[in-house]
Amino acid sequence: MTKTVALLVPIGLVAALAGFLLGHFEIRGGSRTFAAAQQACGIRKFYLTKNKVTGDGATRACATDYHMASLYEIANVSGLQYDTSNGVTAPDSGSGPPTSLPDTYGYGWIRTGELSNTQNLNFGSANCTAWSSGSLEDTGSAVGLNDGWIVTSDPARLQVAPIWRVELGPPSPKNGLPSCAAPHRVWCLQN
Repeated sequence: MTKTVALLVPIGLVAALAGFLLGHFEIRGGSRTFAAAQQACGIRKFYLTKNKVTGDGATRACATDYHMASLYEIANVSGLQYDTSNGVTAPDSGSGPPTSLPDTYGYGWIRTGELSNTQNLNFGSANCTAWSSGSLEDTGSAVGLNDGWIVTSDPARLQVAPIWRVELGPPSPKNGLPSCAAPHRVWCLQN
């Protein structure tokens, strides 16, 4: 009898724990969804806005429960889920982010973690005066996911990795950085 009781207690604990965990998943139409499982596990969503704004509108461009992302918050997108309902998509992006769009090639304003500055000419530092300027004279930082894959020539080390790229060239008058007056999409991250 002692052996039977010893087995029932662990089985009961496992069943109670499973019931508790399953209770945290949203049920739609009788089936548990992958999105609900991700949310319960704390996987955050991110997206690139469908609409474009000048630099001074970047911090207000994200949907409720999202904020303008810092590059360092979304640098590794493999731990995030792309929000296709809020974000722009490309014909072949599936459930992931776009890498190339016809108008801006998937670039969006991104926080840099820098001090507020004007007319900064350094990539990764320019921030439209902490996203308060829409001036043609000020510059900001915009990034997009690389639309080309990097493949090593050594078959034993074959690897493909998405890499962020910075926007270069027009419409910026300064060092190839985008002008704060040029409308861009914005990278957003779930709070």
